[in-house]
Amino acid sequence: MRRSNSPGSNAGRDRSKRLFATAAVAVIAAATAGCAGEGNNRVDKASGSSASPGPRHVRSAAVSFTTCMRERGYDLKDPQFDDQGLPRIDEQGKRGEPQYEKARQECRKPLDAAVQAQGVQGKNTADLLPFTRCMREHGVDIADPTPEQGNALRLDKQTMNSPAWKTSLDACRGQLPPAYSGMFDNVGAK
Repeated sequence: MRRSNSPGSNAGRDRSKRLFATAAVAVIAAATAGCAGEGNNRVDKASGSSASPGPRHVRSAAVSFTTCMRERGYDLKDPQFDDQGLPRIDEQGKRGEPQYEKARQECRKPLDAAVQAQGVQGKNTADLLPFTRCMREHGVDIADPTPEQGNALRLDKQTMNSPAWKTSLDACRGQLPPAYSGMFDNVGAK
Protein backbone atom coordinates (compact mmCIF):
# COMPACT_ATOMS: atom_id res chain seq x y z
CA MET A 1 0.00 0.00 0.00
CA ARG A 2 1.39 3.33 -1.06
CA ARG A 3 1.32 6.31 1.32
CA SER A 4 0.05 9.56 0.05
CA ASN A 5 2.28 12.62 0.40
CA SER A 6 -0.60 15.00 0.04
CA PRO A 7 -0.88 17.79 2.62
CA GLY A 8 -3.85 16.03 4.25
CA SER A 9 -2.02 12.75 4.82
CA ASN A 10 -0.09 11.75 7.95
CA ALA A 11 3.17 11.29 6.05
CA GLY A 12 2.88 14.78 4.56
CA ARG A 13 2.16 16.27 7.97
CA ASP A 14 5.06 14.40 9.55
CA ARG A 15 7.46 15.64 6.88
CA SER A 16 6.15 19.21 7.29
CA LYS A 17 6.64 18.97 11.05
CA ARG A 18 10.21 17.67 10.60
CA LEU A 19 11.04 20.45 8.14
CA PHE A 20 9.53 23.06 10.45
CA ALA A 21 11.44 21.66 13.46
CA THR A 22 14.70 21.61 11.50
CA ALA A 23 14.18 25.20 10.35
CA ALA A 24 13.28 26.29 13.89
CA VAL A 25 16.43 24.67 15.31
CA ALA A 26 18.56 26.39 12.66
CA VAL A 27 17.00 29.79 13.43
CA ILE A 28 17.43 29.31 17.19
CA ALA A 29 21.03 28.17 16.76
CA ALA A 30 21.86 31.18 14.60
CA ALA A 31 20.21 33.58 17.03
CA THR A 32 21.88 31.99 20.04
CA ALA A 33 25.30 32.08 18.39
CA GLY A 34 24.96 35.83 17.93
CA CYS A 35 24.00 36.35 21.58
CA ALA A 36 26.43 33.92 23.15
CA GLY A 37 29.46 36.03 22.37
CA GLU A 38 32.74 35.01 20.94
CA GLY A 39 34.61 34.06 24.07
CA ASN A 40 37.51 31.66 23.94
CA ASN A 41 35.46 28.73 25.22
CA ARG A 42 36.59 26.21 22.65
CA VAL A 43 38.60 23.35 24.10
CA ASP A 44 40.64 20.79 22.22
CA LYS A 45 39.15 17.51 23.52
CA ALA A 46 42.40 15.60 23.05
CA SER A 47 44.73 18.02 24.82
CA GLY A 48 42.26 19.88 27.04
CA SER A 49 43.77 23.17 25.90
CA SER A 50 41.86 26.14 24.58
CA ALA A 51 41.81 26.65 20.85
CA SER A 52 43.92 29.55 19.65
CA PRO A 53 41.74 32.04 17.80
CA GLY A 54 43.44 34.23 15.26
CA PRO A 55 42.68 37.52 13.52
CA ARG A 56 39.40 36.20 12.12
CA HIS A 57 38.22 35.54 15.67
CA VAL A 58 39.09 39.11 16.69
CA ARG A 59 37.15 40.45 13.71
CA SER A 60 34.15 38.32 14.60
CA ALA A 61 34.33 39.39 18.26
CA ALA A 62 34.57 43.07 17.26
CA VAL A 63 31.48 42.76 15.08
CA SER A 64 29.72 40.95 17.94
CA PHE A 65 30.69 43.82 20.26
CA THR A 66 29.09 46.46 18.03
CA THR A 67 26.02 44.25 17.55
CA CYS A 68 25.72 43.78 21.32
CA MET A 69 25.98 47.54 21.89
CA ARG A 70 23.33 48.19 19.23
CA GLU A 71 21.02 45.74 21.00
CA ARG A 72 21.45 47.92 24.08
CA GLY A 73 20.48 51.08 22.21
CA TYR A 74 23.88 52.47 21.13
CA ASP A 75 24.15 52.96 17.37
CA LEU A 76 27.84 52.12 16.87
CA LYS A 77 29.28 51.90 13.39
CA ASP A 78 30.85 48.66 12.20
CA PRO A 79 34.44 48.30 13.40
CA GLN A 80 37.40 49.13 11.17
CA PHE A 81 40.61 47.10 11.41
CA ASP A 82 44.25 48.13 11.36
CA ASP A 83 47.07 46.31 9.57
CA GLN A 84 47.49 43.98 12.58
CA GLY A 85 43.83 43.03 12.48
CA LEU A 86 43.02 44.97 15.64
CA PRO A 87 39.65 46.71 15.74
CA ARG A 88 39.03 50.44 15.79
CA ILE A 89 35.58 51.17 17.10
CA ASP A 90 34.17 54.69 16.98
CA GLU A 91 32.38 54.99 20.31
CA GLN A 92 31.04 58.44 19.38
CA GLY A 93 32.05 60.22 22.58
CA LYS A 94 29.96 57.94 24.79
CA ARG A 95 32.88 56.80 26.97
CA GLY A 96 32.43 57.77 30.59
CA GLU A 97 28.63 57.72 30.60
CA PRO A 98 27.64 55.24 33.35
CA GLN A 99 24.98 53.37 31.35
CA TYR A 100 27.22 53.15 28.31
CA GLU A 101 30.17 51.90 30.38
CA LYS A 102 27.99 49.22 31.98
CA ALA A 103 26.83 47.96 28.57
CA ARG A 104 30.36 48.25 27.17
CA GLN A 105 31.86 46.21 30.00
CA GLU A 106 29.45 43.36 29.35
CA CYS A 107 29.62 43.47 25.55
CA ARG A 108 33.40 43.82 25.42
CA LYS A 109 34.37 40.63 27.30
CA PRO A 110 34.50 38.37 24.22
CA LEU A 111 36.46 41.01 22.26
CA ASP A 112 39.04 41.47 25.02
CA ALA A 113 39.44 37.69 25.29
CA ALA A 114 39.90 37.35 21.52
CA VAL A 115 42.51 40.12 21.36
CA GLN A 116 44.38 38.65 24.32
CA ALA A 117 44.25 35.15 22.82
CA GLN A 118 45.68 36.48 19.57
CA GLY A 119 48.89 37.22 21.47
CA VAL A 120 49.15 40.97 20.91
CA GLN A 121 48.20 41.94 24.45
CA GLY A 122 51.56 42.25 26.20
CA LYS A 123 53.25 43.95 23.27
CA ASN A 124 50.57 46.62 22.97
CA THR A 125 50.52 47.21 26.72
CA ALA A 126 54.24 47.98 26.65
CA ASP A 127 53.80 50.11 23.53
CA LEU A 128 51.28 52.35 25.33
CA LEU A 129 53.43 53.06 28.39
CA PRO A 130 55.35 56.02 26.86
CA PHE A 131 52.02 57.66 25.96
CA THR A 132 50.48 57.24 29.42
CA ARG A 133 53.70 58.45 31.07
CA CYS A 134 53.76 61.52 28.81
CA MET A 135 50.10 62.30 29.54
CA ARG A 136 50.75 62.17 33.29
CA GLU A 137 53.79 64.42 32.88
CA HIS A 138 51.51 66.93 31.15
CA GLY A 139 48.83 66.92 33.85
CA VAL A 140 46.37 64.20 32.86
CA ASP A 141 45.79 61.44 35.40
CA ILE A 142 45.80 58.30 33.27
CA ALA A 143 46.68 54.80 34.47
CA ASP A 144 48.94 52.45 32.58
CA PRO A 145 47.02 49.73 30.74
CA THR A 146 47.39 46.15 31.91
CA PRO A 147 46.75 42.86 30.11
CA GLU A 148 44.22 42.01 32.81
CA GLN A 149 42.17 45.06 31.78
CA GLY A 150 42.19 44.01 28.15
CA ASN A 151 44.97 46.47 27.26
CA ALA A 152 42.50 49.33 27.35
CA LEU A 153 43.24 52.91 28.26
CA ARG A 154 40.78 53.62 31.05
CA LEU A 155 39.46 57.14 30.53
CA ASP A 156 36.31 58.84 31.62
CA LYS A 157 34.49 61.86 30.20
CA GLN A 158 35.70 64.09 33.03
CA THR A 159 39.33 63.31 32.19
CA MET A 160 38.84 63.80 28.45
CA ASN A 161 37.03 67.11 29.04
CA SER A 162 39.59 68.46 31.50
CA PRO A 163 41.46 71.65 30.55
CA ALA A 164 44.75 69.73 30.36
CA TRP A 165 43.45 67.04 27.99
CA LYS A 166 43.91 68.72 24.59
CA THR A 167 47.31 70.27 25.33
CA SER A 168 48.55 66.99 26.84
CA LEU A 169 47.21 65.00 23.91
CA ASP A 170 48.84 67.37 21.43
CA ALA A 171 52.16 67.01 23.28
CA CYS A 172 51.94 63.21 23.61
CA ARG A 173 50.24 62.10 20.39
CA GLY A 174 53.62 61.14 18.91
CA GLN A 175 54.03 58.56 21.69
CA LEU A 176 51.01 56.57 20.54
CA PRO A 177 51.75 53.34 18.65
CA PRO A 178 50.59 53.41 15.00
CA ALA A 179 47.63 51.14 15.79
CA TYR A 180 46.28 53.86 18.12
CA SER A 181 47.15 56.92 16.04
CA GLY A 182 43.57 58.01 15.30
CA MET A 183 42.09 56.83 18.57
CA PHE A 184 41.58 60.27 20.07
CA ASP A 185 40.58 62.23 16.98
CA ASN A 186 37.47 64.27 17.82
CA VAL A 187 37.53 63.21 21.48
CA GLY A 188 37.56 65.43 24.52
CA ALA A 189 37.91 69.15 25.10
CA LYS A 190 38.25 71.24 21.98
